[in-house]
Amino acid sequence: MTMSSTAIMDPLLTHREAHQVASAIETAERKTSGEIKVVITRHCWTTLERKAAKIIRECGLDQTAERAAVLILIVAANREFIIRGDRGIHARAGQDFWDDIRDVMANAFAQGFYARGLCDGIELIADRLAADFPARETACNELSNEIVYDD
Repeated sequence: MTMSSTAIMDPLLTHREAHQVASAIETAERKTSGEIKVVITRHCWTTLERKAAKIIRECGLDQTAERAAVLILIVAANREFIIRGDRGIHARAGQDFWDDIRDVMANAFAQGFYARGLCDGIELIADRLAADFPARETACNELSNEIVYDD
C-alpha cells in the first residue's frame, strides 16, 4: 500500500463540481474492476497515514474483490491530501505512479482548480487500474461514487 501527499489550499468544490468529480469516478470505473473513493475532511488530528487507514476501513476500501481500491483523501484544515492504493494496485503500479498523480493534482490545486485536479487524478488512476484490473462484465460497483464528507 502506498500514499502520496502534499500541501493544498482548502478545497472549494461547488455542488456542480462535486457532481463532476462523482461523474469522473463513474466514468473511470467503467474502464476497470477497481474502485476509486474521494473523501474530504475538515480536520486530521493524527497523521495522514492513520486517517487514511481509518477511512479505508470505514468505507470498505480494504474489502474490494481484487484489493484494487484507491483513496484520495483531502484534509482542508491541514491543507494536505493523500493518495493511497490498496495492495493489489500498489504491487503493480509502484511509487513513481503515485508520485506522478500527486504532482498532477497538486499543480491543479495550487492554481485553485480543485475539481480539475481531482478529475485529472481520477483519470490517471483509472487508466492504470484498467491496465491491471480491466472491467469485467460480472463486476459490480462495490463503492458509492459520491464524495464522502467526513469531519
